[in-house]
Amino acid sequence: MFELQDGVSQGDDGTPVRTGHLGNYTVQLELSEQVLGLDILEEIKFGGGLHGRSVDTPVYSSLADLVPAFNTVGQRLFVSASMLAQKAKQFDDGLYAAVALAAQLGTAGFAGKKALLERLAGELADNPAGQPGEIVLAAAELGGLASQLAPSVAPAIERRIKTFLDDERTSKPIAFYTWSTELEAIFRQDRMLQSKLEGSEDIVRLAQMIQANATVRDSYQRYLRLISRLTNPFLESQPSLSDLFEKPDQVLRDSRDSGIRFMPPSRSHETDLVKRLYKNKPIPDGFNLVEELIRRIRTHDINLTPTGESGWYDYQIWALEPLVTPDGLPESSHLDLGERYRGHLEELFKGLLTLTRETHIKHLSADMVGFSSPLITISPWLSLEPTATYYLRRSQSYGFVRTILEETFGDSGLRRMHRLTADGPVEADLDTELYFMEQLFLGAYVTVMRELGIDSGSTDKEAVAATTYADWAPTCGEDPDLGQDARAMVPVFYDIERGKTKVWLFLGWSTQHLDVTFSRPPRVSMVDERGQSVPPELMHVECESAYKFLIHPVTAETYVEKILDPKEFRRHCDEFKTMRGIVESLH
Repeated sequence: MFELQDGVSQGDDGTPVRTGHLGNYTVQLELSEQVLGLDILEEIKFGGGLHGRSVDTPVYSSLADLVPAFNTVGQRLFVSASMLAQKAKQFDDGLYAAVALAAQLGTAGFAGKKALLERLAGELADNPAGQPGEIVLAAAELGGLASQLAPSVAPAIERRIKTFLDDERTSKPIAFYTWSTELEAIFRQDRMLQSKLEGSEDIVRLAQMIQANATVRDSYQRYLRLISRLTNPFLESQPSLSDLFEKPDQVLRDSRDSGIRFMPPSRSHETDLVKRLYKNKPIPDGFNLVEELIRRIRTHDINLTPTGESGWYDYQIWALEPLVTPDGLPESSHLDLGERYRGHLEELFKGLLTLTRETHIKHLSADMVGFSSPLITISPWLSLEPTATYYLRRSQSYGFVRTILEETFGDSGLRRMHRLTADGPVEADLDTELYFMEQLFLGAYVTVMRELGIDSGSTDKEAVAATTYADWAPTCGEDPDLGQDARAMVPVFYDIERGKTKVWLFLGWSTQHLDVTFSRPPRVSMVDERGQSVPPELMHVECESAYKFLIHPVTAETYVEKILDPKEFRRHCDEFKTMRGIVESLH
């Protein structure tokens, strides 16, 4: 009986190989020439479709509902890209939540927004001198930084806060900001600070107040830099008060229509696109933003490559690009992708884009707008989904975000910080977890490149990363981050004409069967117990398919009148259960 060992090792010349045994013979598959064909098995589906998918198939709230089922059918757990993405999503949210608190309360090397707003509120409490000062005082109140307002000032601040809170589209905390009252307060505080400032003289006065105090000015400018790098650069059309420090008249003139913000929103490719297309025009029926975004990425109308000014969000979206442009990548010469699998990658892009945007939602703009031959039967070996470039870019994005956090909080600051969850901080410090996430995704890249038959290098860093991934993968189903409920409603833009908000919905997870074949099989060699090679004509090799359970995200894009926070949306999903029921009941 021919037994082929699982996994890939290095041959004598360093190329990736798989080894097996047939009696006294040793069989080796040299993988450098293999090409694997990937496609999704077509299944019988009932009911109509939405974007080519079954809409009556139930969706699962978490991977914890799916992963155990794989083991009951006797299959080795196949690591889908979705599983690593879910791990990343939970880490990213927890990292951002920890940074939000640290940036608010301050650290040894960073004064924080609390001290900044308290100082400004103290100077403005008796005489805010116009709308900009009232915005600062209202934000301080919303952030729990109660100031001693003069009796003549308090009513105006209360009215401004009420007006703000009545507009749930802007003020309602969503994403991880619902985890605690502190995070909810930070969300409302910072959203208030994104308000358009009015009155040129009052705007200049507030800017001068910040500029005049070195501590306040430093805290303000350092926080703006942190957010512009942790999320993305601010919209050029909506400058901050620091832009007034040098040329106030020019900035006021150039921003007359769009306005100045105490805390400007960050730009993104998706909001840039919808504003470019429909800034002052009605949005047509049937317009789907994410599909238009994908089309323009493929035609190179939108370039996702990060620039020197890019923030972490740009790096994260760049990491997703290979999912919709899988040809021409280092791994593509060893892959032959079927149309249904390409469709899966497109859905994966949509799901991970939705989850990534949710992490940054507070800061992103959402504008209105085989001898007598023994038979040798071989089948492809893949232990994880071969989206190699996605894994590599994800790893690089964690290296990028480390430099941003170290710049703001210092090395020792990262070792004192802990990622947050809805249940509180995790035990490991942020420095340790950042290193693990960078290594995990680099290890996934190294592992899948070797399984495809591509030499990805053999540096010590890559070897350590491969070990990190190898240690995590067999028991990843027990990772608590994979069991978290990621279902979410994420606002993208507000349609003025319809009076509704376009949202991306992350509905949960489902499964498909992945068919992995040899489009070009590996080179097979065999030697006997004396080390003598068996001639190729005496070997009978047959190729079989390998079948994998593939987890994939379920998403939709639609208009809604009311934004639901995570708890509300998950209750809605639990009530209506299927994709059709969930989406149609929102209309």
